[in-house]
Amino acid sequence: MPVWAKAGFYGVLQWAGETCVGLIPLLAYFLMHQYGPQNEDVFQCKTHYDNGVVANCSHVLDNASQEICIIAVVTAGLSILSVCHIGLRPRAEPNTPLTYVLMVINLLALLTGMLLYGLYSAHIDRGADTATLWVLAVSVLGSFFLALEGAILDA
Repeated sequence: MPVWAKAGFYGVLQWAGETCVGLIPLLAYFLMHQYGPQNEDVFQCKTHYDNGVVANCSHVLDNASQEICIIAVVTAGLSILSVCHIGLRPRAEPNTPLTYVLMVINLLALLTGMLLYGLYSAHIDRGADTATLWVLAVSVLGSFFLALEGAILDA
């Protein structure tokens, strides 16, 4: 097997491992919604009175966007950690300018995913589902190219 093919295989394998770790919360979400209680509704109320009465309530729809944010954060974070010179087998080659560009892209995806997760947790997001998917795409692609570059440099 040629060296470049072996390096590419190891890069894809590392990327798949980083991405699969991020999929664990999504799996938990789907398992809980498939086999958990189905009759729990969540409402967000804007007016609270002293006697315990609430008004101006709206139904909060449940979706998997929080878990998608977690996938983006975990994938970006693990890819950044894989570049750092720590651990049992640190990266053999020094970082290149492309490495730093990809690290910045992944760091921005990580921070954006964290902020979006906070918006979803507080139920104050306003149609951020498309932005969440874009952050996930940037995180996954940045992680892929960072893992591939690292594997090629280490070959």
